Amino acid sequence: MAHKISSPSLIARMLFGCTSLLCALAALPLQAQAPAPEEDIRGPRGLIEIPTPPPTPDHSRWWITAGIFLFAIGALLLMRRWKKNHTPLAPEVIATEALQQLQPADASRPADAFANDVSAILRRYIQSRFAIAATQRSTEEFLQEISANMSLGSHQFTLQSFMRCCDQAKFANSSLHTDVRRRLIDLASTFVKETAPAA
Repeated sequence: MAHKISSPSLIARMLFGCTSLLCALAALPLQAQAPAPEEDIRGPRGLIEIPTPPPTPDHSRWWITAGIFLFAIGALLLMRRWKKNHTPLAPEVIATEALQQLQPADASRPADAFANDVSAILRRYIQSRFAIAATQRSTEEFLQEISANMSLGSHQFTLQSFMRCCDQAKFANSSLHTDVRRRLIDLASTFVKETAPAA
């Protein structure tokens, strides 16, 4: 008599067989994707050489040289400006500038004041240029002193005419017309140019 298998047992066996078959099928892709042992194990690679950047050139000497050069130029410019501002003007420069500021056509300025200004400019120039106490001398004393000076001997007549004309305006109340005032300025300017030291 054949052994009869019950339905529940058959169903259980079938479920077990299906489960086993599914597990076997699921394992197949995993085994196909797994790398071979010899491919998975890799040996050590060689040393990787890291490139070093080239050395940075040293420009400190150039910067120091440029700094010293700029400092020297700045010091030279400052020294020239200081020398220009602190160097006293030459007597002929002072006299020429003062004579140029006189206005011969200014009729409102009294004749004695104009004569005093133009003669004072010339006296200060002679005192500074020739070391003669021209500002402290009367006209007669001044003319006597310049007559003994070899540098001023050739200008004695011009200075005498100039001083006499100024004294007449200062002490004799004589009027000085515009032409006479301009003539006095021209005489003083010419005298300064002729007696100024050569450049």
